[in-house]
Amino acid sequence: MAFQAASEEVEHQLLQSTSKPITNINDIGNIVDKSFLNDTDTKLVLTNPWVPDTKYNFPIFECNKKRGLKFQHKWLHEFKWLCYSEIKSGAFCKHCVLFAKSGGVGSQC
Repeated sequence: MAFQAASEEVEHQLLQSTSKPITNINDIGNIVDKSFLNDTDTKLVLTNPWVPDTKYNFPIFECNKKRGLKFQHKWLHEFKWLCYSEIKSGAFCKHCVLFAKSGGVGSQC
C-alpha cells in the first residue's frame, strides 16, 4: 500500500511538472548555452532543427510593438542558416551556435 501511495505521488508531481507545453527537443535553444557540443547535437542542428508550423504565432517584443515588427516564418526558407527557438523566443545562426568561439555582443532591442 505504501508503494502505491508513493507511486501516485510521483505521478502527481510528474503531471504538475509537465503541465506546460512540451517544447520540441530539436529546438536550437536547447543547445545554445552548452559549453560543449557532441556530434549528435551538431548533426541535429545541421540536419533536423525544429521549424515552427507556418501558423506559429511569433511574439512581438515590447521594443518592436510600436512598429509591429516580429519574426517572419518565410525567413526560415529564405535564409537556410537561420533557426528559430521557441525556448529562447528568438532566431539564431545555426553555424554560429555550432562553430563560434565566443558569443555575440549587444541586443537588437
